[in-house]
Order: sequence, then structure tokens, then C-alpha cells
Amino acid sequence: MCPYKVLQKDEWERLALVESMDFVKLTYKSVTWVVKLKWENGKLYFGRMWNAFAKAGNMRKGDTIAFQKTEKAQKYMICIFERDLCSKCNYAGLGQKSGIMDWLKIANFEFISTGEMEIPRVFRDSPGVSIPEKMNLILRDGETVVVKYSPERKMLYGMRNLIHQYPIKPTDVMIFTFINHCLFVLSLFKFSGMESKYIVQESVGAEDVNKKIGEDIIVVSDDCDEDVEDVVLADDPDVADNAEVDAAKVVAEPISSRVTLRASHVDKRQHGVYLSPSIYSTYKSWTGLINVRLIFGARISFVSILRSGKVCRFGKGWSEFTMANELAEGQVLQLDYIDDFTFQVEVV
Repeated sequence: MCPYKVLQKDEWERLALVESMDFVKLTYKSVTWVVKLKWENGKLYFGRMWNAFAKAGNMRKGDTIAFQKTEKAQKYMICIFERDLCSKCNYAGLGQKSGIMDWLKIANFEFISTGEMEIPRVFRDSPGVSIPEKMNLILRDGETVVVKYSPERKMLYGMRNLIHQYPIKPTDVMIFTFINHCLFVLSLFKFSGMESKYIVQESVGAEDVNKKIGEDIIVVSDDCDEDVEDVVLADDPDVADNAEVDAAKVVAEPISSRVTLRASHVDKRQHGVYLSPSIYSTYKSWTGLINVRLIFGARISFVSILRSGKVCRFGKGWSEFTMANELAEGQVLQLDYIDDFTFQVEVV
């Protein structure tokens, strides 16, 4: 059995924990657990209640946990980043040698105040990547936001309207999914429960960020066995800046296919087009639990997959996709598979 979670000295100091403390309160989705602390040889161990807390939070191997300090000493808000989410990003060592071009950022008070964000070096210094002075961010509700890039400062800027429109708060999680050098899909998640309903505000007054307390966020990840007794500290989310990418995998040609829409494809009965057998190596491991993203112009749709052997087609969500984009019988669609269950679709 793995030992209970361990923090090194520099790590528990960042959480403002001192050896005179004998417990912490961990809150996840409005439920709080009291976890005893054990100090030994310059290390901090969490007691057995950590195991109960981890099981109650349905944590699994590979999940990542973030600790957010609150105004109350010894009390922390907990956020769980699911393994599948983290594995898609250049984040804390995950994906750093796989050529994955996505990255994760946790919004902080500086970003909220300035609307500026540094692009991770792992992306901007990748061979074959040339970042333009303007980039498009497509939100998963279909909205497109244009932001600017300063090559001298290595910063994205001009994001204050985006921050106010949705709105983005400190500790919200932002995942940038690479489509091409000037286009990203931006997924927003709330710190509590990793959920965002994309509630767009008509108008937002200026926020006095100086009156708020800048809470630190400490991120840890689970690399124990299948159970969850042990969680080992990982680096800060910006550790990806120092990661390396396998250059051979950074730039890949998209896999393309074309299909002519039939009457059955646009009859609102969810009978999606079949995927080309030429990409069987891509979809052979897909299951009915997978939803793919179809990017059509500035609109993003999520469609389920139906697969039997080597035959695979789009299922639930297809009719909504065709209606939203006003597709009709006889039109020819080109589907470019980008990666990460994402297709770019256009009428040709």
C-alpha cells in the first residue's frame, strides 16, 4: 500500500502550513473533511482521512488536485483535474514529449487585471511554429475572440473583453486546444468542480481587484497505484514553459476526406456521415463514450461516435450540427481530422 500524501518543506511552506498545525480542512463541492497532519524528518504526511477524502472525491490514478488557500487558516478549497483533461495538455510533465500542442493556464489576479498571458515556451519555441500578431480563440459555445500577440514580450494581450464577457474569475482554468498556428479552441472551467456554463454577461462593471486577496494555488497529482492513498506533488502549471517537445511530432498534416450529403444525412434523424476507412487507424480505438468536436467556421458542435468493427459514423448531435450550419442535401463536406477528437469541416 502506498503511503499517504507527502509534501516537501518548500511545498508545505507555500501552503502556509507550519509544524505547530496538526490538521487541515479540505473542502470539495461544499463538503469538508478534517485531515490530520503528521510531521516527520522535514516532510509533511496527511493522515488516514486523506484516503476517505480522496475516495469521496472519486479520485483516480493520474488525476491532479489543486489546493487553493482561503481566508481561513488551515482551510483549503480543492479542485480535481481529471486525468483525461490533464493528459491533453503540456502540463506538469504530462504530454511534454508527445508533441501535444495544447496548454493549460489557471487565471490569476494579474491576468484578470491586465488581460495579458504568457504563451508557454514549449509552444512558442517549437519548430515550425510561427505565431502571428493576431490569433483567434474559439470558445466552446461558438463565439470567436481575436487576441493579439507581442513577440517581444512573448505575451498574449487584449483579452480584457473576453474576461468581462464570460466572465473569467481568478482560479478559473483555461485550456487552449491547438488547431493551427493562429487558431485555438479555448475551454473554460470553474475551479470548483471544473465546470463552466458559459454564461455571457451583457455588461460587466469594472472590478476592484486590489481589494481581493490573491490566493495561492498549489497543484499535486496522483501517481500511485490504482487506489488513491498517495498523491505526489507536481510542479506549478507554468512548468510547461521548460518542457521539451519531440520536434518530429509537432507539425502533422491533417487527414482529410470528402463526403456528399444525402437526404438521410439532413433528415434530422441523427444519421451522420460515415468516416473514411483511410483514417481507421485513428478511430479504431474509439468507443461510444467519445464525443468528437466538429469546427465549422466559428461554431463548434459535439457529436457522438457509433462504431462497429471498421465502420464508424457520427451519431447523436449530428442533426443539431447540420441544422446549426444550414447544411443541405448535395453539398460536399471536407473533414480534416486535426487531432484530439477534433475535425475541421467546410463546404467545398
